[in-house]
Amino acid sequence: MNPVCQLNDYNFTKLSIEWVPAGNGGEFVINNLATRFSYDVYKNPDNELEYLMRFWAAFHEETEDKERVGYQITSEIFGNFTLDESVEEEQCPSLIRHNGVSILLGLLRAQIGINTGSFYGSKLIIPTIMPQEIVAEVEKIKANAQKTAKKKAVKRVAKKVAKKRLAKSK
Repeated sequence: MNPVCQLNDYNFTKLSIEWVPAGNGGEFVINNLATRFSYDVYKNPDNELEYLMRFWAAFHEETEDKERVGYQITSEIFGNFTLDESVEEEQCPSLIRHNGVSILLGLLRAQIGINTGSFYGSKLIIPTIMPQEIVAEVEKIKANAQKTAKKKAVKRVAKKVAKKRLAKSK
């Protein structure tokens, strides 16, 4: 049985892990692990079944007062994927986003666990996060950014038209 979404290769382009002590140098209690995610998906123009995903994630721990302490992590990983020939074309975008996020987040989770094992704060285990939640949030952010970009473009065009009309009326 062939996998529907096969990871062919992956490469980290960034994995920054920093331990930040409390500002007063004393003990502190971690209250929250804040997360942010983004990704971009690129289709291979020479092969409709091959995709490249850039997955970006940031994590930071914070106290109840929102002071950033403990682990501060930023990362970027690229994954090269192939979809099975049986996948219908309209399913490809969703399938690559959900499976790509799931697979690359798993790889990232493992690397963070391995690399933080010898840090002062001990091994950090990234909590389980549902890929569909990440995809939904990222797609919402991208849709809002597109709406904002369109509004700005319309305003720029309207300003140009107004300037031309003003110049003609003089």
